[in-house]
Amino acid sequence: MWEWLFGRKRPESKRGQDPPQVPGESPPGFTGATTIGPLVEEMKAKGYQGPFANLCDGIMVVTFHGPDVSLEPAWIEPVGNPFQMRVLNCEAFCRDSPMFALGEGADAINARCRQARDDPGGWRPPAAVPDAVTIPCLLSYPVNGERNPDGAQFLAEGMGDLWDIRQFDDHMYFSRSWTGQLRYRAKLLYRPGALFITEVQASRTRPKDVYRIAQDEELSVRQVDFLIKALLYRMEAPAPLPRGLSEERPGSLALFSLTEYGRWGWFPTFEDTTEYRICLNGVTGRFPPPPNHGALLSALRAVEGEDTPETRQQLYDQLRTGVLHLSFVVPE
Repeated sequence: MWEWLFGRKRPESKRGQDPPQVPGESPPGFTGATTIGPLVEEMKAKGYQGPFANLCDGIMVVTFHGPDVSLEPAWIEPVGNPFQMRVLNCEAFCRDSPMFALGEGADAINARCRQARDDPGGWRPPAAVPDAVTIPCLLSYPVNGERNPDGAQFLAEGMGDLWDIRQFDDHMYFSRSWTGQLRYRAKLLYRPGALFITEVQASRTRPKDVYRIAQDEELSVRQVDFLIKALLYRMEAPAPLPRGLSEERPGSLALFSLTEYGRWGWFPTFEDTTEYRICLNGVTGRFPPPPNHGALLSALRAVEGEDTPETRQQLYDQLRTGVLHLSFVVPE
């Protein structure tokens, strides 16, 4: 389905594995209220810390942390990581902190994930994103060929995968795998060797949790960008954190990253994660947007809406005010 850059096979995920299965019970990560006792005994015997009760997508879960997992992860300064951002080191936290849903919520998640895997073509996009706000943006990614086929691009394989990504009719849909809630719809623009996202529709409806996240349009775009890089391109990329959370509570930030991104949220940060890019020539790094980014985006959207000599001239004028950066790659 998705290939890695320029025809190279996408690497396998190095993210944490699903927790061990309790004999005679449901698949890994699913349990019921009556099986919590044996589950706790097994996890304790393996040296896991917990159980800790919390909510994920409004569903009650118990979480265990591996013997070597710190409940207060440390910050890594920009000079000490490839992202050139201040990130929280949640690699062990997200790799080895299995979550188990309880009771009827577990049964619903199990059924939904099994149906998605067994019938990946059965899902159809809804007419609209519920309670949506539209956010213009400009994100770019390299692709091999003209475009990717419609259908499932990424489906949850276990409890540690909290997102499903599908593509239909020049839009990409981002849904929560546990509940099926459609969170984002991104407008796609394919060009030879490149994929652009020019707009994100974000649902303002969030499930009940302990964070009470306020509407943040920048977070919506950053999450879409992160999910594409992490789940589709399998990049090790920084995960966006919402405003309003405190840097002084790293344990709370780590739990947010776990319940928002599952086994993929290794390096959460408050900085602009869209600046860490995979360029169209395959180069990765942090590249801040140019000063005229807003005006350039407006000119590009004008051409996309109505391609006329006047709108094209406005776009050319904006391009002339920018700076052209050249780079090269050494082929393998």
